[in-house]
Amino acid sequence: MPESADWTERYRPQNLDEVAGMVKGKEDLRAWARAWTKGTPELRAVILIGPPGTGKTSAAHALAKENGWTVVELNASDARNRDAIERIILRGAEQETISSTGAFERTRDGKLKLLLLDEADQLAGRDETMGGKKAILTAVQRTGQPIILTANDEEMLKKSKALKDQSLVIKFQRLREGTIEKALQRVCQAEGIAAEPEALLALATKAEGDLRGAIRDLQALCIGRTTLTLKDIRAVGERNRTATLWEFIKNTYRTSDIKAAREMSWDVDEEPREKLTWLDDNLPRAYRDVHDVAQGLEFLSRADVFLARTSRTQNYRLWGYANDLMVAGVAASKHAPMDREPWVEFPSWIRRMGASRHARGMRGSLAEKLGKATHTGSDAAEEAFLPWLLGIFRNDREQAVRLAVRLDLEEAEMAWLLGDAPRTEVTKFLARVEALREPQAEVVEEEAPEPEPVKEEAKPAPEPKAKQKGLFEF
Repeated sequence: MPESADWTERYRPQNLDEVAGMVKGKEDLRAWARAWTKGTPELRAVILIGPPGTGKTSAAHALAKENGWTVVELNASDARNRDAIERIILRGAEQETISSTGAFERTRDGKLKLLLLDEADQLAGRDETMGGKKAILTAVQRTGQPIILTANDEEMLKKSKALKDQSLVIKFQRLREGTIEKALQRVCQAEGIAAEPEALLALATKAEGDLRGAIRDLQALCIGRTTLTLKDIRAVGERNRTATLWEFIKNTYRTSDIKAAREMSWDVDEEPREKLTWLDDNLPRAYRDVHDVAQGLEFLSRADVFLARTSRTQNYRLWGYANDLMVAGVAASKHAPMDREPWVEFPSWIRRMGASRHARGMRGSLAEKLGKATHTGSDAAEEAFLPWLLGIFRNDREQAVRLAVRLDLEEAEMAWLLGDAPRTEVTKFLARVEALREPQAEVVEEEAPEPEPVKEEAKPAPEPKAKQKGLFEF
């Protein structure tokens, strides 16, 4: 069993038999995996739908272990834009096989990889340019690798009938109390904890079908002790399962009950600033009436004032006022109950910051390489040479290929420099760079013994001078 501080990871199922419940779903998964061993099946993707903590991600990892597949995972908390999906998932799906980092491998060098898009309902936003819905659908249509998507509800399928029709959909239900109790018993035995059956049953009941939440509760209760009694469970008090931020935002828009909205917010393990960002960004989409939106934004702005005061004074008791203003205020801003499911997307501001962070990272690594090649500092190289390099990559592909070899650019750096070039063009460019790199390595090996005259060897000075002659001379 892998050593991990988190019991949910330490006791993650190693095969499908260890996944709690879902007998029929596990059979369907195995049949789908067997189809992949015979070729490309008609349904190339599986969508696992169910509430948090019901074993969707664990089932995907267990299936991969049973079949010897490496998992290439993209989680909604890692990346939320089309570029990330295309770079890691779409390109890997179209190629013969990929490494665990998403890099291309030939079939003879690798095996099938499972492409796992965890929380795909958050990745597949309404905005196809930033949300990645189109990229996901294209990957499912073209993939030469098995793909599994997980989602908390069926909203994603309602928005994309094409995705539903081209995937095997397996629904996960909340687990029964008895199933959770047995799982907790196994964890207690492995950890050497003597637990009363009544205590584990009470813990399973409080979990409300969320096995992951139950195991985390068990771990928290067992810190520093080797026994667990019903009295210990009762001492903790009644607590609802921890809600996901996604559920909390939707429920806040749905309800008009201020007390219920406040109580829901207590079950979300996120700071008020994060909640405010989500509520603020999604409010115009959730509420149709312009007056409701204006009223909600007014409450959010007041909450923001308290968050600023908290940051300035370090008085975290002010968080309570901010939380009540944003949650209860937004819930009370509706003039009538909602008659539809609120559409929630990942905040565009955070998406833009993520994209900006990626661009800054690319600029930094390229500036460092340019600085070494031109014998200048990276800051000066970024200012003086990077715009030039970008222009060459966009307008002169012949010289760009030679520069990519000279600077020893990585695949991600070249793709970024090529910008909006079609994916086929990027693939051809990368192939040309690799073709140019290989012969050069051979020439160096063959010609190394040839310079017989000692004078050539004894004078290392000309070598640096030739390099200083000019980065862009060929």
